[in-house]
Amino acid sequence: MSSVEKHSLDFAQKISDILKSSFACEIDVSKTIELGDTIVSDKCYYASILITGTQYGEYILALNKKTIAKLLEMPGVEREEAFKAELQDINGVFGEFLNIVVGIILPDLHKSAETRLTMTAPRFFVGKPVYPQVKAAKSTLTLSDGDTIECFFYMDSMKLEIAKSYQETLEKLQSNFSKLKSAHDRIASQQYQLVKAEKMASLGVLSAGVAHNLNTPLGTISMACGAVKKGIDPSANAAMKSVAAISNATSRMANIIKTLRMYSTKMTLKDTAKVSLRGLMESIVADFESSLSLELGVRVKLEISPECPEEIVCGVEELRYALQNLLQNSVEALKDIDVSERKLNVIIKNTEENIVFEVSDNGRKIDEAELSSLFDPFFTTKDSAHPGLGLAIVKGVTEAHQGRVEVVLGEEKCFKITIPKLKSGLNKDENNEGAKAA
Repeated sequence: MSSVEKHSLDFAQKISDILKSSFACEIDVSKTIELGDTIVSDKCYYASILITGTQYGEYILALNKKTIAKLLEMPGVEREEAFKAELQDINGVFGEFLNIVVGIILPDLHKSAETRLTMTAPRFFVGKPVYPQVKAAKSTLTLSDGDTIECFFYMDSMKLEIAKSYQETLEKLQSNFSKLKSAHDRIASQQYQLVKAEKMASLGVLSAGVAHNLNTPLGTISMACGAVKKGIDPSANAAMKSVAAISNATSRMANIIKTLRMYSTKMTLKDTAKVSLRGLMESIVADFESSLSLELGVRVKLEISPECPEEIVCGVEELRYALQNLLQNSVEALKDIDVSERKLNVIIKNTEENIVFEVSDNGRKIDEAELSSLFDPFFTTKDSAHPGLGLAIVKGVTEAHQGRVEVVLGEEKCFKITIPKLKSGLNKDENNEGAKAA
């Protein structure tokens, strides 16, 4: 017995069972026969359910008005007018039968994990439908009075190939969509970088103008402050404190202007020199501790890996400024931590091609939402006294060394500056070209 014959017989048997239980009638299931290349019937009413997916087929129930009248106890429906009047109810009954039966036998069509099938809603036809050339089978149900109900099943090999082709096409479309989405994301990222670069350039021009216009009046204030200080009696404490406050404020403003100038010009290495790595780091830490960190009860723990070279080639002053900025950031982040628990570590590591400077602390955490803006100029999570240029300059210094800067979040946040081991004698032009390439 072929597969279509088997499914036709199963379909007929289940229809017979549900008709017997619903209408208490006697029904015999005849031997199933395989048809040729089309479905032919002399019945006038058809109810069917399509099976679609990786396979394509149809379960069809065919019967006459006389049989419907007997089963549903609807005398008179053999007449055309009465049949049309009752057609909606007739469709509802046989549609429900088909839903139940096909729902039971559908799993038999799932031959493998790759087989995915869907049953459509029942459809109905009155008259003589024309079916395509398909491989089909028919089982006949015979009632006690000799009336018959025909149960057809077919699988359309041509449409099966179409279904497979559809599945392959769908998979290709999904693959192409993923590629297009990836390309779109790359373009969006590049557009963001271009807009950001233009914004940074505009800010650079603005910063240069602001720094230039503030520097002259600030110099006048500073000189006037010095002159006033000389003319004040040292014993006049209130006056001396006011002058000291003005002097401190002008110093802070001078530092801000210096930072603005550094940002407004393209960061390049004015000069590179060979310097003792340990000597440089110990000098940076010592200067920093004497100026600020000890006031806050913070000591810097310096650790230099034994694998590190004794000397490195770098822009000494630029690298010093960048590392001092990172140390300053850490001290600011530690202000809210109990003095006994404050940690500030500087670790220098060596790789085959790079030197890695790590500055970590257990102070204020960085929100992930802040990461994308962390190195943008004028971005700050501190008060308005901080211009928010420190990390932007750290990034500029790092890129001028043909390196990169990143943040690693964890129990302690860690800023990592990675710079290549520059060759001895590398001149300024070579450094600048490398910075442009980076």
